[in-house]
Amino acid sequence: MDLQTFADVSEALKFISKLQPGDKVQLHSLKIISPTPWNVVSRTLKNWRVKSECKEETIIWIQRVCNKAFEMLNEEGLSLSSSSEDKEDKGKTVGHRISVLMEDLVHAKQGIRNLISTYYKNKIFVSKLEVILENICHNVSLVQNIFG
Repeated sequence: MDLQTFADVSEALKFISKLQPGDKVQLHSLKIISPTPWNVVSRTLKNWRVKSECKEETIIWIQRVCNKAFEMLNEEGLSLSSSSEDKEDKGKTVGHRISVLMEDLVHAKQGIRNLISTYYKNKIFVSKLEVILENICHNVSLVQNIFG
């Protein structure tokens, strides 16, 4: 998934937020694989034929999505503070995008927590996800302090 636009990032964060305990991410098609008996058998057979996507790729993708959201929040905040003739109209649009990204980030935290519960035995994977959660909390807090 290309993360060039606000809509791309918002969609990716919404996808992350939908992850449930036991779910795994299939990145090449952006699918959520739920732990049903059929999916477990199907995934096992597929892994014999094709190397499965690794958890590390999932972490890298989630980190990329979150970093792009943080970058966009920063850019939106800077554009809101810049002066222009149409500042009121621009402020409403920018304020809306900031609000949507903030909400999407907050909801994505639950999906990340659910991934942690899925992979709780893999301590390094869990630790990396915890760092992503900390970064989300930190950035959301910063924006809330600035914009109230």
